[in-house]
Amino acid sequence: MKRIEESPHISDEGEHIAFIPTIVELAARTRIPTIYPWRFFVDAGGLISYSINFGETAPRMAGMVDQILRGTKGLRQNKRIEIKDSIVG
Repeated sequence: MKRIEESPHISDEGEHIAFIPTIVELAARTRIPTIYPWRFFVDAGGLISYSINFGETAPRMAGMVDQILRGTKGLRQNKRIEIKDSIVG
């Protein structure tokens, strides 16, 4: 069995979004455990993704812009990540 660090990691390049079904299908057909950059890949049948949660991050970004414009020092950064897999959900 391969170790996770030996598994392919699909990059987050924009052109991969157009080929999500093809990329996921090829990885499944060849039985290569693959780590994807966005949950869209897991929703399409991929094994696991590792990324930030954009639904949670977008509202926080508006607050950070407000703090920057007001001159607030020491902004808090979002350190939460989202791991989504097709096994657990």
